[in-house]
Order: sequence, then structure tokens, then C-alpha cells
Amino acid sequence: MSINQNTLKIGNLEWFYRELNPGETDKLPILLLHGLISQSYSWELIMQKLTEQGYWAIAPDWIGSGLSSKPDKRDFSYTPDGFIQALAELLAALELTKFHLVVQGFLGSVGLQYALRNPEKIDRLVILNAPLSLKQSSPGSSNSWDYL
Repeated sequence: MSINQNTLKIGNLEWFYRELNPGETDKLPILLLHGLISQSYSWELIMQKLTEQGYWAIAPDWIGSGLSSKPDKRDFSYTPDGFIQALAELLAALELTKFHLVVQGFLGSVGLQYALRNPEKIDRLVILNAPLSLKQSSPGSSNSWDYL
């Protein structure tokens, strides 16, 4: 089974995402969120294994990463709230109302914040090497992000 590569335009942002759908299944989908400086390609082997188990696996490239839009800072707020809002819009467009969430790396913290704000949508949460501090600076930046 080959992984589908899709794009979805939402407002002025274009999301690129990979998905592998086994077809008819009673299992909830799994959303795989990569960290910095990665992209959805890093999930391909795992997506294959998940689909063999009957899961619909979806892995987007975060805005600013991979093949998704890379808007100027004047056009997109590269803050946790900006990423969370963009993610919420992507999930609404994909019609994902309940799913398993896997977060990884620095941007995994954004996924954690989404999960905390939307617990009714998350069935299971898997955290891989994501910072859990109350304050964290982005690598190479003096900006401080509130995580939890």
C-alpha cells in the first residue's frame, strides 16, 4: 500500500500531509506530528506499520516545515497559539473529531497544548521526546513560549 501525498488549502495556508488509509475500519485515526527540524516523511515507516494494524495514519508537515506553506512572519504568527489555531483548522477540514495523537520533538509541545485545550478529541496521547517545561525558548531564539 502506498502513502498518499496531499495538500489542503485553508485560508492563506497550504498544508501538505501524508496519509495511509486501510479503508473500512472501526479504529480511530492516528495523527502523527513531527518536531523541528523534521517533516512528515519521518513517519512513513511507522505509518505503514500502523496501517497494517488497521489504523488510518495522517502525518502533516507543520506550517513552515517540509512541503507545507512557509508564510512570512507578517502573515503567520509562529507562536504556539498560531500553530494551535492552524492545527485546529486542519483537523476541522479533515473532519477529525476523535483521534489518537502522537507528538514528537520541539513542536510536539504545540500538540500537547492542543490536546490540553481539546481533551474531548484525543483518545490516546503519545509523547516522544517533547519538552514539558512551563517556559521554553525556541532553539536559536530569545522568544519564550508558554507550554503548559
